[in-house]
Amino acid sequence: MDADTARPTVAADLARPQAPQGVLGILVAALAAHRAAGTAPFTVLCCDNLPDNGALLRAGVLGFARRSDPALAEWIAETVAFPATMVDRITPAVTGRTLADVETMTGHRDLACVESESFSQWVIEDHFPQGRPAWEAGGAQFVRDVRAHEAMKLRMLNGSHSLMAYAGQILGQPHIREAVADPMLAALVRRHLRAAGATLPPGAGLDVAAYADALMARFANPAIAHKTSQVATDGTEKLPQRWFAPSVELLARGGDPRPFAFATGVWLAWLAGLASRDEAPDDPRAAALLDLARRAEGDDAALVAGVLALPGLAPEALRAGAFADTARDTLSRIRAKGLSAVMQAELAA
Repeated sequence: MDADTARPTVAADLARPQAPQGVLGILVAALAAHRAAGTAPFTVLCCDNLPDNGALLRAGVLGFARRSDPALAEWIAETVAFPATMVDRITPAVTGRTLADVETMTGHRDLACVESESFSQWVIEDHFPQGRPAWEAGGAQFVRDVRAHEAMKLRMLNGSHSLMAYAGQILGQPHIREAVADPMLAALVRRHLRAAGATLPPGAGLDVAAYADALMARFANPAIAHKTSQVATDGTEKLPQRWFAPSVELLARGGDPRPFAFATGVWLAWLAGLASRDEAPDDPRAAALLDLARRAEGDDAALVAGVLALPGLAPEALRAGAFADTARDTLSRIRAKGLSAVMQAELAA
């Protein structure tokens, strides 16, 4: 990873490093000021929820600094910490109802308000060379390595969220709370959670069973109107981490990735349904997905093969064999019998 010099803000800040406007330019200028003054650098803490966010930001900052001041870049690489973080909290998209509720409660119109559940988890890599605040007093968790917690959230919460989103869209369930209230879908979500939990490192101190139980309660929260259409966006960017990476790991260990392959078939059935109505998914690869669905012309094996072969989407190990066969069989059965009948048969099997 590197600083993206094609982005206008990055390019402008490289041209005028003394008057930065973007994140990378501002951070590099601030660190340069610390170095020039002979003071210790600050720790750069990410507050987003991207995987490996600390390493990504470090690469961006170093890439920017190398282009403007190689000596500064070397100093940053040697002295500045970029701890990784993970945030777990369900936050539905803001709606008119959200804005109205906030205005009623506060007496003010707040266009920057955010709706969220009461649950929250903030896991932080404990790497602060200059010391840090005692955020654990407020509930933050400090760990040596964030990756296990990150994988648990991506594969269990986010992965089952995606399954409910695509299934819910097919079944006419507008919110996650309605999707998880469907007994058959809830049972398949439980199966998905168990499969995802089985891919997590056993020595990382994770209570997978308790996390799964908590997730089911969080999904059912009647006060959270989390739209299945919102969760169903950007599938080609989300599913590699949520379904395909754990599937490859299970296959390598001789495990059964059927729950993930089943979910893939549901996703493709949703996509095929959109294509039949000449509707586009909200996805950065929408044009490619629709083109594949149309060219397949009802050939489910062709649709599965074409989508899984998209560059950077699914590892090669999933493009043929049992995983692809299960995805194709699921897709075909949903088209022929409907999702409810397929879920019933899946649970009976």
